[in-house]
Amino acid sequence: MYMIVRSVDKLMILIFLSQIELGYYHFSIMFLGFFMMVPSTIASVMFPKYAQKRAEYEDNYPRYANMVLIPMDIMAYFSGVTIITGMIIIPPFIRFFLKDYIPLLEFINILLVGTYFLSFVFIANDFLISMKMHWKIVSVYIYTIITNIVLNYLFVRLGYGLVGISTATTITFIVFSFSIQAITFNMILGSLAKILKQILLSTAIFGLLILIYFLINTKNFGFYIP
Repeated sequence: MYMIVRSVDKLMILIFLSQIELGYYHFSIMFLGFFMMVPSTIASVMFPKYAQKRAEYEDNYPRYANMVLIPMDIMAYFSGVTIITGMIIIPPFIRFFLKDYIPLLEFINILLVGTYFLSFVFIANDFLISMKMHWKIVSVYIYTIITNIVLNYLFVRLGYGLVGISTATTITFIVFSFSIQAITFNMILGSLAKILKQILLSTAIFGLLILIYFLINTKNFGFYIP
């Protein structure tokens, strides 16, 4: 179902926009795949550890806290730095070396923000699977797919094109990420205050990302993005 979530935007482009725009968008997704390599690798390493510890900890979920929170904290800072770096480097790289893909400059930074939040999904998702919480994951995937379809359709109908598709997809990724994180943190933390504090960590970095995005998106700085 993860692949369905990642494919809704491309399907909407194919239906409502053009194949040329689909090509630009697909290339941007391939470009952003680099930023998903580390989160997916860390999750792959942690998954057998979660499954192994389940035999020892059973359903005493708070005992898994450090095994989940430490990798996710590391991911927050690592992804934050790499995404910010990508926001600064990718636009001039495209302008100088990939001039045929200049239209990507209109929306690639929006997708980078969504990619940041998506990086949290891998660890939380694999933890829930190892705890045999498949039904909770499926419910999140279902309303995420519906949200993605509705938002993409709305933005396309409003005439925002690829910028709208990217915005809708990023909003969907944020909702998706927060939902998976909330379920995971509820299991291992329990306290609402602790859950909100953990989620606010990624939100604070998100705020920094937005600030930097607007700073580099002005003619007063050297990395102006048209």
